[in-house]
Amino acid sequence: MNKGLPIVFIPGWSTGADIWRNQIDRFGSNHRIVSFDPRSQGRSTKTLDGNTPEQRAADLHELLTRENVRRPVLVGWSQAAQDVAAYVLKYGTKDISGIALVDAAVSDGAAGIAERPKEAAFQFDLFGTYLSDQRAYLRGMFRAIISKPQPA
Repeated sequence: MNKGLPIVFIPGWSTGADIWRNQIDRFGSNHRIVSFDPRSQGRSTKTLDGNTPEQRAADLHELLTRENVRRPVLVGWSQAAQDVAAYVLKYGTKDISGIALVDAAVSDGAAGIAERPKEAAFQFDLFGTYLSDQRAYLRGMFRAIISKPQPA
């Protein structure tokens, strides 16, 4: 059977490939599916080095090359939108068929801090929560972004 374009599902920050389970099940019979745990996420090796969109883009490129994935559609959720953008900046678009960015926050950089100081202060306060209690931070984050009750 000739399958459609490969689809690469890239999870958002602090999540692993299992976040895409329903999409993998839905599209797997008609497309080659690639999903993985980016560095320091899911079941991958945890490291303090290279946790940047640029390094994750290089990791993705290495994975696609090693697995001989040709002309995929890259689907990035949340933080992975930045990883996909870094991928495109470094490698261009000639070897990919498409891009889908899912629920990605758009950052306007330092200008956004000046324009919305209360929102910026709130975000910086959250960093302290993350540092002191990562589990509590992630529970709160997922409660805020997922509106339907999910099975354990």
